[in-house]
Amino acid sequence: MATRFMMTVLIGLLAAGAAGAGDVRVFGDKVVEADETVTGDIIAVTGDLVIRGRVTGTCVAYVGDITLDSAAVVEGDVVARQGRIFRAPGSQVTGNLVQGSLPGVQIGRDDSPALAWEGDWESRRSLREREECCDDDHSLIGETDLKLAYNKVDGLFLGLEVEEFPFSDYGIHFRTFASGGYGFSSHSWQGRGGFGFGFLPRGQMELSVDAYHLTYTEDAWYMSDRENTLAAFFLHEDFRDYYEREGFGTTLAWNPVPAFDLSARYQAEQHHSLGNETEWALFWGSKSFRLNLPITEGMLRAFIFAAGLDTRDRDDRPECGWRLAAEMELTDPDLASDFDYTRYLLDLRRYQPLYRFVNLDTRLRLGRSEGDPPPQKLFYLGGPSSLPGFGLKEFAGTEMALWNGEIRLHDEHGRGFFDEVGLIFFADVGMTADGSLADLAARDWASDVGVGLSSASGQVRLQVAKRTDTSEDAYTWMLRIERPF
Repeated sequence: MATRFMMTVLIGLLAAGAAGAGDVRVFGDKVVEADETVTGDIIAVTGDLVIRGRVTGTCVAYVGDITLDSAAVVEGDVVARQGRIFRAPGSQVTGNLVQGSLPGVQIGRDDSPALAWEGDWESRRSLREREECCDDDHSLIGETDLKLAYNKVDGLFLGLEVEEFPFSDYGIHFRTFASGGYGFSSHSWQGRGGFGFGFLPRGQMELSVDAYHLTYTEDAWYMSDRENTLAAFFLHEDFRDYYEREGFGTTLAWNPVPAFDLSARYQAEQHHSLGNETEWALFWGSKSFRLNLPITEGMLRAFIFAAGLDTRDRDDRPECGWRLAAEMELTDPDLASDFDYTRYLLDLRRYQPLYRFVNLDTRLRLGRSEGDPPPQKLFYLGGPSSLPGFGLKEFAGTEMALWNGEIRLHDEHGRGFFDEVGLIFFADVGMTADGSLADLAARDWASDVGVGLSSASGQVRLQVAKRTDTSEDAYTWMLRIERPF
């Protein structure tokens, strides 16, 4: 992967060097203003292109994004290699649009990124507005979000999240962020706040400090806040376990290119047990929420190192690209910590189009802990997004391996038979162990297969999973409003 990345940059450098005499070549960002006309091609290497005016040639970004404003006119192709194209309604492109990961993904005139990225245009425009305020040296509220959630610990949680972005005239930015709210059943105020100091071109590196007091879950990968809130509120089902985190941390993050990031973090926090504080739900009032799994309380002081790669065509409902997240968490008594373990986690996903309305989505998730991890840091499998044919968190251990795969037949742009409904075939294999997974026999691994009907995007789905190890109680039905990964 690193070799292919370096080849992409090298190709970009050669292309910039070989550009014609009338072309514009830049290393970094380039903005074509609304009253500006550029004659010839524009080639940017390791930078973003923002087109508000007119370009009479082709626009190319190597390891960067291209944003087309509503008044943009490009009399040629628009190409983003190892980047994305954000196109506003009203922009005009006479040629083709090509965007994607390292090898690129062809998108023709009839399937333009105006469809794929229309929903992201507002957020992309907000990002540009925040960057442009560097010239004026003033603050701009970037995002203000109201958070409404419901779970078995906090009951109804009502909160607010705000980000503020002051910028200097020298490309250095100072970022503050804060979120907070109140849990009406736990009778607790919760929040997180801090600031970040960004440097290098476009704030590619940032040092941040934050403090927090939170009801926290390790199970966000099982189910999102939104989906779990609806399940708890309407169906009396909470698929997560919670504990309290209270402490502070500092993070050094580096984002050298849009698709890749590295970070190192130190944090010191207290862990406290939490119990269920509500049994109310709109339906199935006779049921009870599952009790939180026990945790080991104490002071955790740890270093966390993380790396991420994301070449997906979009964050929600991706159709192509890779996503990689790797993390190592290290703590021991030499750090004045009550815990002693090293924990590794790898999550690798691939979204592969096979045909016009057929996609193969796969995920490999691996975990390993050394030392003496507490219960809240063990690996759990079973239930939604992991092994849906099995019980929730049926398997637990210090090692974990999981593979998920699904074939989706869909057509969310309404061009074929599957424009109203999608068809899904999926399979899952995984297991946990307290020793080594290599010692397990093939029959010891858990697996299931299933089929489902979904909306064209695959977000809303009714599925049934069947365990492959038994015919008794082997079918599990589930209605979901989000993809499992």
